[in-house]
Amino acid sequence: MPPRSLAKRLWTLLMTIPLIAMLILVTVFLLSSSSPSSAKRITPANEQQQSRKIPKVIHQSWKTRLVPTKYARMVDSWKSMNPDYEYRIWSDSDNRNLIETHYPWFLEVFDSYEDPILQADASRVFYMHQYGGVYADLDFQCLKPLDTLLGTHDAVLGSMNTGFNFFLRAHSIPNAFMASKPGHPMWITCAQRMMKQRKGTVEQRTGPAMLYRCYSDYIKSNRNMGAPGVHANNSVYLAPKEYIYPYSWAVFNSKAVRKACSFSENSKFDEKQCLELVDPKRVAYAVTFWGHSWE
Repeated sequence: MPPRSLAKRLWTLLMTIPLIAMLILVTVFLLSSSSPSSAKRITPANEQQQSRKIPKVIHQSWKTRLVPTKYARMVDSWKSMNPDYEYRIWSDSDNRNLIETHYPWFLEVFDSYEDPILQADASRVFYMHQYGGVYADLDFQCLKPLDTLLGTHDAVLGSMNTGFNFFLRAHSIPNAFMASKPGHPMWITCAQRMMKQRKGTVEQRTGPAMLYRCYSDYIKSNRNMGAPGVHANNSVYLAPKEYIYPYSWAVFNSKAVRKACSFSENSKFDEKQCLELVDPKRVAYAVTFWGHSWE
C-alpha cells in the first residue's frame, strides 16, 4: 500500500475515535436522564426504617388500667423516650378478652390458672404474637430510644447474668422485656410449652424459665437463626446483658448496689446512684429494679 494512502487512512481513524466516544457519552447521559425523576436515593437511616419489622407500640399490664402512682415515672420513661410509639396498658379483663377472641384454643388453660400472675405472664406472649411491639414490666425504666436496639430484628429478648449458678441458668432470659414483630412463630412455641407445663412454679409454667426453654427449643429447631446479628426470617436477637438487664438479682451484688437498686416502698432506692453502679458507661437501653410489681 502506498505510504500516502496509509497516512490518510490513519488520519481518518484518529478523527473517528473521538466522535464515537462523544456519541457513547451522549447516549449514556440521555439514558440516565430518562429514569423516573421520583426515584430517590435511600439513606441508611431510611433504609432501616423501611425494613423495620417490630411495630412502634409499647405494652404494659396491671390488674386494672389505673397503674399505681409508684410506677408512674417508670411508665412515663417509655413514653418520653419513644414519643412516636403507641402506648397500651392491659388489664386482667383485657387479657382474658384477648385470649377468648384470638386464641380460644388456649382459653381452657388460661382459665385454669389459679394465680393472676400466671394469666398476666401468659398474656404477654400473646401480645407479642397478635400485635407485636414491645412488652416491659412496670418496674422497668427506659433509658434510651428503642429504635436502635430493635433495628430490623424479627424479635428481641434480653439476657441476664446468672453467674456460675447452674440452677439459675433458666432465669437468664427474663420475660420482663420482650419485643417482636406480629405473628412470630416462637410465641406459638411458647404457648405450646405453657399448655404442656401445667404443674410447677410460676417461673416454670409461664415465667422466665418457660421463656428460656421456649427460646432454646426454638433456636434448636432453627439453628441458623441463633447468632446475634443474623437476620434470617423469624430470627431472634438475644441482646447482651448490659443492654436490658444491667442489674441482675441472680448474682451477688455489693451492699451499695442492693441499697441503691432495690425498689420497694420502704427501701432507700436511689435510681441515679443505682445507674452509676450498674451502668457506668451508659450503654443500657433500659433497666429493671425488680420491684416484683406482680405481687
